[in-house]
Amino acid sequence: MFKFKLEKLLKYKEELEKSAERALAVAIDGQGRLDGLLQQVGSRLQVSFSESQTRRLHDSVHMDFFRASLCRSIEELKEQMEDAKQEVEACHSKLIAARKERLLLEKLKEKQLQDYLAEVNYKEQVVSDDLVTVRFRYGSV
Repeated sequence: MFKFKLEKLLKYKEELEKSAERALAVAIDGQGRLDGLLQQVGSRLQVSFSESQTRRLHDSVHMDFFRASLCRSIEELKEQMEDAKQEVEACHSKLIAARKERLLLEKLKEKQLQDYLAEVNYKEQVVSDDLVTVRFRYGSV
């Protein structure tokens, strides 16, 4: 019976890969949420510009402060988006590395299995040849 000696390591690498996949999914989700928030703030800024024509002077001053606040929020969100993109790239790199390590171990396991099967086949062939030789020598054929 074939037993892969590094099976526990292979299972560990599979778990690392699954963990890296989950981390990548979380990072992509976070990036998507930031992108949605950035879109909302940007559209709110656009609406504030279109509404400014119907406002009085007093309201206009408040609107200017509001727009400035939205612009600061947009800048902060853009910085957060850059960080999120870098996090997604880092998670993607970790996932690729984990997948390569797992595939390497799986290839090693497959090669060892093939070697084991070839050895078993060879031993069966030797036993079969010995039986044929014994039968031939003693005339039981």
